[in-house]
Amino acid sequence: MSILPLGATLDNRDFEQYVDDIIPSIIGNFEFPDGTVTEPGVRFVDSTNTGMYRDGTELAFAQAGSKMMGLDTTSIDVFEPMRLDYQGGAAMMEFRRSDDLYNVDLFVDSANAFHIQQNSGATNTFLEVSSGGQVVSRPTSTAITNIDVCTLVGDGASAYDFLHRVRESEIRSFIPHSFANGSAATPSISAGSDKNTGFYFSAADEVSVSTGGVARVQVGTTDMTSFVPIFNQTGTSALPAYTFEADPDTGMYRRAADSIGFSTGGVERAQVNTADITTTVPFFAANGTAAAPVYTFSGDPDTGMYSAGTNEIAFSTDGVARFQVNTADITSFLPIFNQTGTSALPAYTFEADPDTGMSRRAANSIGFSTEGIERLQVNTTNITSKLPVFNQNGTAAAPAISFESDPDTGVYRVAADTMAFTTNGVLRSMISDKETEFEHPIIMNTYATGSYPAGTTMGGIIHSSTLTRPLYFDGTDWKDFNSNTIRT
Repeated sequence: MSILPLGATLDNRDFEQYVDDIIPSIIGNFEFPDGTVTEPGVRFVDSTNTGMYRDGTELAFAQAGSKMMGLDTTSIDVFEPMRLDYQGGAAMMEFRRSDDLYNVDLFVDSANAFHIQQNSGATNTFLEVSSGGQVVSRPTSTAITNIDVCTLVGDGASAYDFLHRVRESEIRSFIPHSFANGSAATPSISAGSDKNTGFYFSAADEVSVSTGGVARVQVGTTDMTSFVPIFNQTGTSALPAYTFEADPDTGMYRRAADSIGFSTGGVERAQVNTADITTTVPFFAANGTAAAPVYTFSGDPDTGMYSAGTNEIAFSTDGVARFQVNTADITSFLPIFNQTGTSALPAYTFEADPDTGMSRRAANSIGFSTEGIERLQVNTTNITSKLPVFNQNGTAAAPAISFESDPDTGVYRVAADTMAFTTNGVLRSMISDKETEFEHPIIMNTYATGSYPAGTTMGGIIHSSTLTRPLYFDGTDWKDFNSNTIRT
C-alpha cells in the first residue's frame, strides 16, 4: 500500500479503490456502541436522537427518536413513506439483477405520470398511472403477459419467493395486503371512478362493503349482516340456493313462483307457498302446555293444540284445557254443538255405519235411527219407540221399569211368561198366561142395581152393592162373574 504524495492527482486511478486501500490502513476498523432508537450508536452532535444503531439483527436508522428504517439479511423495512426527487424523466428507482438483464425502473415524467418500465435493451413502459390516479396505457410495442414480483432465495441466481404474480387472466398475491381502515364514504379498496363504493375495515374483526358511501354488508367473526335484499340463484332440491359447505345438497331453494322448498340429501322435504305448507316427513314439535300450546296462532298464542301426556293431545282456549283425546276416551270440558242431521244422515253416527245414530228432529226433540229410519223419539213430554223395547228382568227391589223418585216401585219379569208388580220393593201382583194373582185386596168402585156406569170399556170391573159381588163388563152388558148372567 502506498500513500498518495501531496499534490498528486487521481486522474489515472480509481478513487474508490484508493479509498478501499488507504482508509483502513490509516484508522483501522471503526467500532461503535449498539445504541438505541433514542440514542443511536452513530449520531449527530446537534441531533443526538437521530442516527444509526443496532436493533437485534437489524441495522436501524432513527430520526428524532423514532425508527425510520431497518435492514437485515432478508428485507428492508421502511416505516415512513419514501419520497424520491423528480429526475427529469430519468429513473428515480431501479431494480436490477446482477447480470443487468430484465431491469425495472420507476420514474415520473414531465406530465407527472408514474411509470413502471422494463429496461432490457428496448425500453417498454408496461404500467403508466396519470396524476389523477387513472391507468392510461399499457404495453404496445412488446406484449408483456407475465409480471412477477418476488424476493430472491439463496444466492438469487435462479430461486425466488413470489410475492405477486400478474397474468392476462388473473392477479395472484402470495402475501397479505394491508390497507388503511377506510369508511363507508371512503372505503379502503374502491374503484377508480367510484371512490365511495368498495371495501373497508368497520370494526375489530369486521369488514364491510359500501355503495354510494353507505354500508350495505357487514361481515364479522360470528355473522354477516346485509342492509339490502340478497338475490340468489333459484337452485334445486339437489343443489339448493342456500346451503352449507359441508352438506351442499341440504338447504332452501325456489320451487316456483311464490313457492320455496326445503331439501335434505338432495330430496325435497317441505314446501311453503302462499296457500299452504306441505311436508313429506313427520313434523316434531315441542310438547307445549295449555297456556302455551305448540300449535297456536300469532294473534292468539294461548289457544291451540298441545301434548297433555303420553299418547294424549289436548286443545286449549284462553290458556285453559277444553278438550282431551287419548287412546281410551275423548273428554270435553265444554258443551259440544253439532249439526242437526237427519234420520238418513244423523249428526252423531259411526264411520262404518253412517246412517245409524242420533239427530235433532225438531226443537227440544231428538231422534235415533238405524239404517236411515227413525226408531226412537225423545222430547220434553214423552219417549216414543217404533220398535219393541227389551229391558232387563229386574227384581222386586229393583224392577226393570221404575220411577226416578221411587226406584223400588214398578214392573219386572218373574219367570217365563210372567210379570210382576212391586211397590216399596215388595211383590204385590203377578200376571201370567194362566192367571193373575194379587197379594192384597182389590178395591173396586161400588154401584147399586140400576146405577151401573155406561160406556165402560171391555174388561171393566165394579162391585154391586145389591148383589154384594163383583161384575164385569163384556163391552155391551155388565155380567155376573159366577153365572155370567146380565145384570142391570
